[in-house]
Amino acid sequence: MNFRWILFVWCLICSNGLKAQELYYVTEDNNFYRLDLQDYSSTFLYDMEITGIGTVVDIAFDTQGNLFAITNFDLILQIDLDNQSYEIFYTVTTPGTFPGLVANAQDELFFGAWFSEKLYKFNPIDETVEELIEGVPTPGDFTFYKGNLLFPNANDNSLGSYNGSDISFVGCAQGPLFSLVNVFTDCDNNEIYGIDDQNNLYRYDVGTNAQELLTQVDAPGIIYGAATMSEAFASDCPLVELNQVNCSLGTEAINSYDISVYPNPTTSEIFFQPTTIPVTKVVLRDLQGRLIIEDVDAKNSVSLSTLTSGIYFMELYIQDLPKPFIQKIIKQ
Repeated sequence: MNFRWILFVWCLICSNGLKAQELYYVTEDNNFYRLDLQDYSSTFLYDMEITGIGTVVDIAFDTQGNLFAITNFDLILQIDLDNQSYEIFYTVTTPGTFPGLVANAQDELFFGAWFSEKLYKFNPIDETVEELIEGVPTPGDFTFYKGNLLFPNANDNSLGSYNGSDISFVGCAQGPLFSLVNVFTDCDNNEIYGIDDQNNLYRYDVGTNAQELLTQVDAPGIIYGAATMSEAFASDCPLVELNQVNCSLGTEAINSYDISVYPNPTTSEIFFQPTTIPVTKVVLRDLQGRLIIEDVDAKNSVSLSTLTSGIYFMELYIQDLPKPFIQKIIKQ
């Protein structure tokens, strides 16, 4: 057993294991909370400013208990919750939007670029960034599980896994996950939790389709990121090959409609082809996952004329299909 493991176990003993039953989360307004996983109560910790640093989209603890955050201004911050203060730790120069962050047992930080689907590793000692792999389309968080890096997959709501060389898909989610954490005790005892875009808290059995809805977190706004103080240690566990699952239920049926969305980019309106698609709802979200439009009367088009220029994600819900058709939209 190495020194980090001894330190971690000792800290758990000293705190009577209480921190193992907590996760920390941040909302869209940069408000930080601690969630008790036994009674699901939240404790307010810190209201951090947005001006100059942007919106915090995810958080992560290293093995020393230091809290880090990544913002939509491409800044990595180090946050002191006790003193309600922060400092800029690193400015990400790699282009992209980075919605996920996690630390490993070596206190390196992993983050991903949403649209290029690239995964990066940041070494805080020499401030170097290494590109690891492409094909990581996450709208939210990362965590570690049995030596694997887990992430939500924006394309089909599956849970992706990166084992250091390859990507596989090892779980399914009910909808878009903005947060994914591991309440880690040891390499044989892990609890994986996810929080979706409605602040619903789930517990997942990785490698199967088993999941349990626990509660809807009572938070003042959308939860953008979450972390536990133990999840970094799961990266040091012996690598276990995880069971793959198929979360593409309904994909063949969606493809059978041969859906076309046009024009894209657009200046005012988006049309759906063919016009006979039984659309039940259209949802539009911005890059931070915030709900911009929800239209239950849309038939074969939706107006974007009131929106500012930018990139959005459209969810097209189709009658009798379990998953929405998701399309990136550019508003000019």
